Amino acid sequence: GMFVYTDVIERALTPLQVAAFANCIMACMLTNFGGGLHEADTPPSTIVPSLKLLYGTLIAYQLSLCFTKLSLCALYLKVFTTSRSSRLFLYGIFAFVTIATIILECISIFQCNPVKGVWDITIDKKCIDTIPAFYASTVESVLVDILLIAFAAPKIMRLNLHARQKNALLFTICLGGVPIIASIVRAVRVSNILHAEDKTWVSFDSSIWSAVDANVSIICAAVPSLKPLLRQIAPGFMGSTFGTSQPGA
Repeated sequence: GMFVYTDVIERALTPLQVAAFANCIMACMLTNFGGGLHEADTPPSTIVPSLKLLYGTLIAYQLSLCFTKLSLCALYLKVFTTSRSSRLFLYGIFAFVTIATIILECISIFQCNPVKGVWDITIDKKCIDTIPAFYASTVESVLVDILLIAFAAPKIMRLNLHARQKNALLFTICLGGVPIIASIVRAVRVSNILHAEDKTWVSFDSSIWSAVDANVSIICAAVPSLKPLLRQIAPGFMGSTFGTSQPGA
């Protein structure tokens, strides 16, 4: 049934969240190719490698956000299943995130014709302006995070749980507010970078906020794996909620 379906989704998405790890690795590698240095102090030989890494982080970042949001949808489908409207809402979010990610990834990957024009500054190429897609990605990410928190929080409040148990789960759900803040800060920082003359110098912390955004989202999506810890914090809670496929609120 549906619970088997959502379990399959969760298992299928988990390996793909390695994109967040890849994003962090490439961001760290950027420090070897001018990241955090003044452009005047950056050797010309680092231009191509740094552009390749920036291209890779752009693709990996969007994928990591997509798959963690889909995992949250799958988790909520497993827990909150009492009404048809709830299922339709989550399936709608699932479809919206999938379609938006496909569009944004296509824009990122094929921003230049030929594709190697993204990092090869010596060839003739035609490139599109990706700034609108960047802002659209931020709006989509923040909107989905807000919708998922607004969906889950009221249902948790209606659960028949002790205050400590309910607060522990609400805290976990509201961790989703951290990616919202991180997305907004990242958008502001990247916007500043786009208008800065010394881009390599001012870009040092944008990758940090990208990592915070993606990895806190993964923590939120990994709530079921925290079952032993939450059992210590709120005894009996996990067995009645995430431990089974019983209808929620």
